[in-house]
Amino acid sequence: MCKPTIAGEGFWRLLKGLYGLKQAGRQWYLELDSCLGLIGFKRTESDWSVYQRSQGAERSIITTSVDDMLIASSTKTESDAVVSALASQFEITDNGKPKLHLGCSIERNHSKKLVRLNQQSYTESILRDFGYAACNSITTPMDPIRKKNGCDIAQYSFDSYSSTFATPPLYSTP
Repeated sequence: MCKPTIAGEGFWRLLKGLYGLKQAGRQWYLELDSCLGLIGFKRTESDWSVYQRSQGAERSIITTSVDDMLIASSTKTESDAVVSALASQFEITDNGKPKLHLGCSIERNHSKKLVRLNQQSYTESILRDFGYAACNSITTPMDPIRKKNGCDIAQYSFDSYSSTFATPPLYSTP
C-alpha cells in the first residue's frame, strides 16, 4: 500500500481498530474491558472472559465471547442495572433467555430454582471432529456385574477396547 503524497512524511497511525484487521479483536476486548471496569466489574484471574461485581448483597457475573455476553445476577433489579449501564455505552440487543452458550446447553427449572448446564452437543461435536462419533461406548471403571461374578480382570483382553475410547487433545499443535 502506498502512502498518498498529501499525508506528509513519517508513519501512519491507525486511530481506531476496524473489523477484519488482525488487531480488531484485541481492540474490542480492550474497549469492553475498560467499559466493564467503569461500571464496577472486575475480570477474574482464572478466566479473562469472565467478569464479576458485588455491590452490597447484589452480585453479577458476565461471561463474554467476542461480542456475545451472558449476564447472571442475583436479582432482576441488578440485571436491569447492568443491562442499562451496558446500553449507555454500546448498542445491544436482548436475545431472551439463553438456550446455548459457549457450547453448553442451558436448561432452567424455575419452580425448583435450578439451572442445568449440559455439554452433550459440544462433546458430540468433538467426537465427530476426531472421527469417533460411531464408536461404541464402554463403562469406566469396569462393569460392576463382572466384578460381582468374581471374574478376574486379567481374563479380559483390552485390545478390543483400545479403539472405542480416545481422549481428544485439549490443545493441538501444528
